[in-house]
Amino acid sequence: MVLLLRGMIIVGIRFVCVLVLCAAMVVAQNPAIPTLPWYNVEPWEVEVCHKWGGRQAPVQGVVEQGLNTFGDMTMTVQGKRVKTFAGEFLYEVAYYLESFSAVTKYQVEMINPKQQTAKLIASGELGPQSGAADFVSEYLNDTFTHVRLTHDRGVIVSPIIEVR
Repeated sequence: MVLLLRGMIIVGIRFVCVLVLCAAMVVAQNPAIPTLPWYNVEPWEVEVCHKWGGRQAPVQGVVEQGLNTFGDMTMTVQGKRVKTFAGEFLYEVAYYLESFSAVTKYQVEMINPKQQTAKLIASGELGPQSGAADFVSEYLNDTFTHVRLTHDRGVIVSPIIEVR
């Protein structure tokens, strides 16, 4: 049991290292193998980063309104879209919200600020020490550019990443 647990921890650490290396290589736009004093990068890890790490630097959502650090809340929202051969979009939205100390109402929606359009994904109310999470996928003809998470303390907006 101890050996199995130890093996799982080592695999987890290696996976995190691969993710860190992928992010570093993408952000730096440098295909060179990074050198780290505490970790030896193996050729298969470089191959994974080059093949699956993407070509764009990561993007980050911004707090549109409200506090910049919430302290008693944890949240994330992500959106992705793929244009299909039929000309419509497959949208994928994932979100997570947890309130540690207060009742919180929330709403998740895809938006296009230029066209002033919105599509409701989810809404609800959380009690203290509770959370909500979901993954929603849907085919639509409309063009949405951002995912917005509105809650009692503010709003965060994240760009929808287009996969080609």
